Amino acid sequence: MALINCPDCSYQHSDRAKACPKCGCPVERHELPDPYLEQGKYRESRYVTTQQTDKSWKLLKLIGMLTGLLFTVLTVANLGKETSQGFILIAVLGVVVWLVGSIGSWWSNA
Repeated sequence: MALINCPDCSYQHSDRAKACPKCGCPVERHELPDPYLEQGKYRESRYVTTQQTDKSWKLLKLIGMLTGLLFTVLTVANLGKETSQGFILIAVLGVVVWLVGSIGSWWSNA
């Protein structure tokens, strides 16, 4: 194992690391073709997205969270009335939708 300097921040790190532990700059930079380095195209895309969740999963999580929260408040406000059972059912449904969205977003990024 050898120590190399990061081309961006000059931090010394292992040559086996995939990215600089200090700034996140990828170590594989030298493997790119020279035209990319000469034109500066690589510098523009310095930050790499490691995980990107589909917006439909985020929307599903948001709908589930808001539904669960809204109907939980309505259940507490109407406790003891006949309508509270329906509110409880919809609140549980909102939590289930939120869980499905959370698991789906995790699964799509796994």
